[in-house]
Amino acid sequence: GLLEDYADGPGGTGNQTVGTGSGTTLTVDQTDPASTTIASITTVTEPIVAAKWNSSNTAATVVVNIANDATLNGGKVQIYAKKASGSYEAVGNSSAIAGGNINGTLSITLTDAHIEGVDSGVAEGDVLSFKAKVYDAAGNSTLGAEFGTTLTIDQQVPTISYVTSDASDANPFGIGDSLAVKVVFSENVNVVVSGGTPHLTLDLNNSPGSANGNALYQSGSTTKNLIFKYGVVANNYSSDTNYESTSSLELNGGTIRDAAGNNATLTLKGLSDNNSLANYGSKNFWIDGVAPADDQVEDVL
Repeated sequence: GLLEDYADGPGGTGNQTVGTGSGTTLTVDQTDPASTTIASITTVTEPIVAAKWNSSNTAATVVVNIANDATLNGGKVQIYAKKASGSYEAVGNSSAIAGGNINGTLSITLTDAHIEGVDSGVAEGDVLSFKAKVYDAAGNSTLGAEFGTTLTIDQQVPTISYVTSDASDANPFGIGDSLAVKVVFSENVNVVVSGGTPHLTLDLNNSPGSANGNALYQSGSTTKNLIFKYGVVANNYSSDTNYESTSSLELNGGTIRDAAGNNATLTLKGLSDNNSLANYGSKNFWIDGVAPADDQVEDVL
């Protein structure tokens, strides 16, 4: 720089001194970076279902593509989201771009609070869309295109509506007979039995019987109606068959979930409720697996 004094006033010649150059330079960078894209969005915590946000999910991992552009080193990425009818807004915290991300990807975590707080709070059935905004080291930024996969909010848990059977109750069920029990849910559910088969414990140890029984899951996956089949054995007895308790439906290593991955609530209606097996439709399923006592005839002389 040039330092000059004016001994004789502003019009004078003045003395001049050239200073030392600054060690800091100023780079002019006013070019916005190229648009970036989201590579994937994956929810965290099982059950994980693509494009669904269920009641068990706790976060989402957003993977963003980072261009082969050295000016991005030291920059950052911010995720934007919106509801179908809303406007895009920044969600979560921005994530710094390091040298190792250049010409690669950057993973960003959105918490459940970030996801569920979009546009003042999500509701069941809302559909979220996402974009990524990339900043270079100079602060220039570009908002990328909308990611092709949305995230649908589905946290409604399936519940049991009622339990019944389509069988006739006109005649008793004896040893070797089968009763198909129908458990009806509030929505369609998927049953997986690779880890075990769900069962429903029936209350069949009523006098003169002495043995309960488990009705095993048979069919109905992808519908509301799950069928559990029980084969009557010796010492089963009930004049009006019901399940044993409100917790008689057990997974036994299997799973019952809706299409979004929400685990079904397995609590049954109360034993005296109109929607229990013993009361729904006013049917009385009589199970009798007790053999009659042998009559003894004494010798006649």
